[in-house]
Amino acid sequence: MSKPIVAIVGRPNVGKSTFFNKVVGRRISIVEDTPGVTRDRIIAEAEWTGHHFFVIDTGGLEPDSKEIIPAQMRMQAELAMDMADVILFLVDGRDGLTTADEEVGAMLDKAAADFAAAHEGANVRELPQVAAFRDAFVKLGMNPNKFMCAIESLTKRVQKTGALPHINTLVDLGNAISLNHLVPIGAHDIGKMAAEDGFTVRYADGSDTFLPMGAEALDPVPEGELVYVNGHTIKTRRWVWRQSEDGKIDESTSHIFYPLDAFYGVNDGQLAAVEAELKAYLEAKGCRVQIGFVDKDCTSFEFE
Repeated sequence: MSKPIVAIVGRPNVGKSTFFNKVVGRRISIVEDTPGVTRDRIIAEAEWTGHHFFVIDTGGLEPDSKEIIPAQMRMQAELAMDMADVILFLVDGRDGLTTADEEVGAMLDKAAADFAAAHEGANVRELPQVAAFRDAFVKLGMNPNKFMCAIESLTKRVQKTGALPHINTLVDLGNAISLNHLVPIGAHDIGKMAAEDGFTVRYADGSDTFLPMGAEALDPVPEGELVYVNGHTIKTRRWVWRQSEDGKIDESTSHIFYPLDAFYGVNDGQLAAVEAELKAYLEAKGCRVQIGFVDKDCTSFEFE
């Protein structure tokens, strides 16, 4: 049986030759920061985790170019794809915006502008959706002026500046929908969690740890503070106040948990709207979505 063939294709200067050399275990393809260094197909035998195959490095794909050399490079890449059993399309995550980035960025800008216009001069603390969290914080022994809940912090920032910074698509999506419905939406990378420990809302027990955003040293967490926690790793302090560095969403995130918090009789209807909007957008982009629900009577759920 012949060995399978893997073709590496992609736009110029996205790291195809670097990846090729890594797979074959030696420097065959020339690697430079100049697009178009690889112009022909380069074929080598490779072995990876006991699997033997041929791998092909190709020149960069520039589909719209009419110049002779890019056109010939495209032809070589197309020949490689015709030969291949597996086509590996390599991209540079730092290079340009995707359609989803642009869509969500526009959603966030509109949500911020709409909120700022609708609530100019208003005291956001008096909004029922914010006041409910402030009251709950007081009952939990947390000062809502010192530790501002996420939805109050978000709305005050928008009211002051009229905009929010674009962080990344998954975080921006949550912020946009949160502003539209005044429901706090967290965002946690499930891949950075210990799956066997689950995700729990409970009081800190004194052995829990918390790494603030952008920090290298752990913060002490007093016993009895209400937290979102994975095992003994706190993901959000003071319920809906501040998230951790070790659950941060970034470009490598593939599985995400969006916690939504609301109150019966205050914004439970808006919670349902958030669920529907978030689910519809993610499913339209090909994501698989599962929804769980907890309250005082239904205290747990499991994802498949």
